[in-house]
Amino acid sequence: MPTITTNDLEVVFPGSVKDDIIVEELKNGTEIIALKNVSNLETTVTGTAAFVGKGVSNSPVVLESTKKNTPKIVLQNAYFSLSEIKVSGKGSGEVKTNNGIFRNNTFTGGKKNDSVSFKGNSIVNNNKFNLGKGGDSITFSKATTFKGKTTINLVPGGKDFVKFGKNLKTQKGSVLIKNFERKDILKVGKKTVDYNDIKNGDQIPGIEIRLA
Repeated sequence: MPTITTNDLEVVFPGSVKDDIIVEELKNGTEIIALKNVSNLETTVTGTAAFVGKGVSNSPVVLESTKKNTPKIVLQNAYFSLSEIKVSGKGSGEVKTNNGIFRNNTFTGGKKNDSVSFKGNSIVNNNKFNLGKGGDSITFSKATTFKGKTTINLVPGGKDFVKFGKNLKTQKGSVLIKNFERKDILKVGKKTVDYNDIKNGDQIPGIEIRLA
């Protein structure tokens, strides 16, 4: 299959979509521009990469980290779905979604301090986030809308931080946080919740929390 390599990434794609994407190397990273809805891209990121334009599906992304390098993928296209984003190597990875729909995906963290964030009016629909052993963070803006079931697995290990905006929109979905440990922190708006709060019966509407 055709392959394009830049200083930030390598993307392998079917010949059938070669006229539907443009890979453009910029000063602050590389953009993969989807001119039409595309699928079956395989992207390995070592620098900063972004998906822009139309939707992308069935397209795994590997953030290939080192101790000194944190690769970053920015999703600012119409939707990203049915895919896995995975952090490999000995370092950290960063995922950032600007608006758009994040649907039926799995995030698998690495060994260090990974970061996942949703900005703007992102729609989070039926995803699984398996954070790694490091001190990871996952944040959702106050305008994030949840649909389907969102599962956040705080893998036992480092001090994890989960943050939601003050207007938690879960009317059409649910959020489950698993393996919440003593050193983990949950913040919803201005309210901060820790392990003892949950153990003593504190509840957050729209979020189910299971202690480690």
